[in-house]
Amino acid sequence: MDMYVKNGEVDYAFIKRNHMQLDSIVNEIKSISLDNKMEESYNKAFLINTYNVLVIKSIIDHYPVTSPMDVDGFFKGIKHNVGGKKVTLNDLENKMIRAVYNDPRVHFVLVCGGRGCPPIIDKAYLPKTLEEQLDIQTKIALNNPVFIQVNDGEKKVGFSEIFKWYPKDFKTDKSANVLAYVNLYRDNKIPSTYNQSYYPYDWSINSQPTSGTNAKDPIDKPTSNILEYTPSKLMKKGKWDIKMFNNLYTQTRYADSDGQEFKNQPRLNFFTTSLEFYTGVTKDARINVGALFNIKSNNGNDQNPFSVFNFKTEEQNGVGIARAGLSNIGFSLKVSPFKKINNFSFQTTMFLPVFDDESNTFYLDKRSYVWDTKFFYD
Repeated sequence: MDMYVKNGEVDYAFIKRNHMQLDSIVNEIKSISLDNKMEESYNKAFLINTYNVLVIKSIIDHYPVTSPMDVDGFFKGIKHNVGGKKVTLNDLENKMIRAVYNDPRVHFVLVCGGRGCPPIIDKAYLPKTLEEQLDIQTKIALNNPVFIQVNDGEKKVGFSEIFKWYPKDFKTDKSANVLAYVNLYRDNKIPSTYNQSYYPYDWSINSQPTSGTNAKDPIDKPTSNILEYTPSKLMKKGKWDIKMFNNLYTQTRYADSDGQEFKNQPRLNFFTTSLEFYTGVTKDARINVGALFNIKSNNGNDQNPFSVFNFKTEEQNGVGIARAGLSNIGFSLKVSPFKKINNFSFQTTMFLPVFDDESNTFYLDKRSYVWDTKFFYD
């Protein structure tokens, strides 16, 4: 774990490229039997580790994302195989851990993938050391000035919304309320006279800053979470995607009408630049709209293939030998039709020719309306 986790942050980009170990752990989770007769610490440690691993797995499956909340059904919809049972992350946390063990400390070791969570550690929780690990992580979280925001000057304290969502969990035989529970682990106790509130939960992804290289792998870390081309993924409202594709084709032979014989001909060259512009129109990244522009430069008369980059329109003896210009515009719609399969989408585009079909000019593009539909699955 220490090669993937540092200072409570996860290197998701690195794991995405090197996911075999994670896949192996997920397969082990499927096969391990949840035996109620086993010592409590074994099952408890296994389930805590399982939750944290499956959160990472779910983020990797949809990466790049900026928050686990960007993924439909991240906690309550997507099901995972745990010991042969299909469960959601919500089931795992609330039905299999909280409801069974009644231990408030689990809130400080279950890491949801957001920065609002207590930090993830770079090792597994082990049955023999579980109690000590739980105490250590609880103490670290409750003494962290970012997690428990104390302002002595104004005599107030801000708690994570974790305490707002699960207030009953912190009423124990040693603590009557949230403040009393927090003070059990605080080095500097918070006076009961302080004004108490809850600050907003930070759901931004707990990823490492993407700079430098991983000491255990020579592959450079990316500097952005949008370096991986995933055609099936759509954008949320307000986000833009701009792409450019280039294609150069040159030909010196052709087949006769029945395809039986190839014949030589003067070189023909065809170059296309396709520009795509898309933007999201829904908050859940299910629909994108866009426009596509094809700019072409073609020539013949046995010219050098790279002469197309002159973008000229020329004639020789009254006959066109080169032509360049905007050939067609496409209006496009991209849709991710299934909430639970957000790595599948389709793109449908209507192309309209926009150039003049003049006589005696060199071929530029087909003079027809084209309806093009593509399907993407990553």
